Amino acid sequence: MMNSTGATLDVLVAGAGPVGLMLASGLARRGTGCRLIDKLPAPSPESRALAIFPRTLEVFESIGVIDSVLELGHRIDHIAVYSEGRQIALVSISEVPSPYPFVISLPEQETERILTSHLARLGIEIEREAALAGFTQDETGVVATLDSQGRNRPCTASYLVGCDGARSTVRHALNIPFKGAAYDETFVLADIKLAGRRHDSEISLYLHGDGILIFIPMPGGKFRVVGDLAPDSNRQVALRPTLAEIQELVEHRGPGGLVVRDPSWISTFKISRRKAARFSRGRVFLAGDAAHIHSPAGGQGMNTGIQDAHNLAWKLTLVASHQSPENLLDSYDAEREPVAAGVLEFTDQFTKMATLDNRVAQGLRDLALHLLAGLPRFEQNLAERLAELAVSYHDSPIVEEHGGGLPGLLSDGPVAGDRAPDGRLFKRRGESVRLFQILRDTRHVLLLFAGTAPAANEVRKLDALSKTIQAAYQRQIAVHLVVPSEDHVEQADSGPALIDIEGRLHQGYQVQEPCLYLIRPDGYIAFHSNSMAAEPLEDYLKRIFRATV
Repeated sequence: MMNSTGATLDVLVAGAGPVGLMLASGLARRGTGCRLIDKLPAPSPESRALAIFPRTLEVFESIGVIDSVLELGHRIDHIAVYSEGRQIALVSISEVPSPYPFVISLPEQETERILTSHLARLGIEIEREAALAGFTQDETGVVATLDSQGRNRPCTASYLVGCDGARSTVRHALNIPFKGAAYDETFVLADIKLAGRRHDSEISLYLHGDGILIFIPMPGGKFRVVGDLAPDSNRQVALRPTLAEIQELVEHRGPGGLVVRDPSWISTFKISRRKAARFSRGRVFLAGDAAHIHSPAGGQGMNTGIQDAHNLAWKLTLVASHQSPENLLDSYDAEREPVAAGVLEFTDQFTKMATLDNRVAQGLRDLALHLLAGLPRFEQNLAERLAELAVSYHDSPIVEEHGGGLPGLLSDGPVAGDRAPDGRLFKRRGESVRLFQILRDTRHVLLLFAGTAPAANEVRKLDALSKTIQAAYQRQIAVHLVVPSEDHVEQADSGPALIDIEGRLHQGYQVQEPCLYLIRPDGYIAFHSNSMAAEPLEDYLKRIFRATV
């Protein structure tokens, strides 16, 4: 497709929030032509979403912005729940299996600023005051009309992605239902400073008979305070409550001894739970709030949207560059819609649990939380779900498992559809490298594990497979042979092998014998086999890619 300037445009991205910025970054770093438009003249000054969970931090590492996020953000290690002056539950993030076992609190406008700077370094600037007025599509592409400063301009692209929020113009134009409902409660929010006893490294949730009160640490010594108001009290609350009203709420529901001051943002808001019936139609896709909105409970909204973008970017690149067939894009809806549905259900249950207004039900809730929180496995599962490390694509049409195990049942190691765990390896000259550093490659990564005690012929067989894959799919796949010692490097001549001297990667992947792991650009396992037979892998690659020879 050609845009109005005559240049080839692969993807038009509508909406320059974190999701649109993430998608445009993912496209630009792969050399995919894109335009990022936004109807607003400038970014929103409001802090909005705060919590960045471990999986999103891993994504930020993969695109090269993690240092800025860690430098500007505030670290949170756990989430605590209190009732009647005592702690009844504690969920620690510090034990999750990630290089980033914590939550980073960072105002959304700062996240946007970091991603905007990153995108500029990739040569893409946001086109502001450019609204999507409408579009048509056919089997060859999308023709959009952009309203730029009162003038309508045409733009043609191969694909369009709506990252344009809950009132998405793209979703409305596609006539895709956005089913769900609003919660009855009104919520009050204040970004303030607190004087008195406080917890700087935890998100604190106070359950009170009259409602909830949440304290979220922020950079610069500030806290976000959030509380719910019963439906029958809505008329008594102004659009922007006073600092005195926030103080009263904190004194009534909080731990006591806290004084609020220096507010930077005070407001009220309503929340809804809604999900698009589908996330794509033809050559047009939805991501982030355009596809799903849910309660802010658990801080999953922005994180889930960023995962949408991370999932879609590499697929659009492969199809737009004719390296993969068009039907690869069908997997976006197949993978991300169930994830969004699960997040919506989880946050809905969490919100309803936290905002119970019946005293008997509140007592039973508090008792259940206290008992469940004492079970280590419950805490670990909840922490990994909040961290978004539990997301998997086992039912995806583009993953294949040939290991003989079933996800979560008969296999102790990761299987196709799981997130690929990190681990430390060494290059021959002794340089240490983490697997996640290797996965920064914009291509798929094929790990050929030699096993813990491979015979020479097994290493040579894997080496031969490495040469075959590299020759046929050099644009799409980076191949790495993983051996247990330097002695085994001499047995391979296809290129420098990675050495698992400490055995940690073999242990993390539960590998004893030679096996294959193909990891996608979004960090999920596309293909796994415990056999050294080349045929199943080659058949899979022919289905996903177009060979370059």
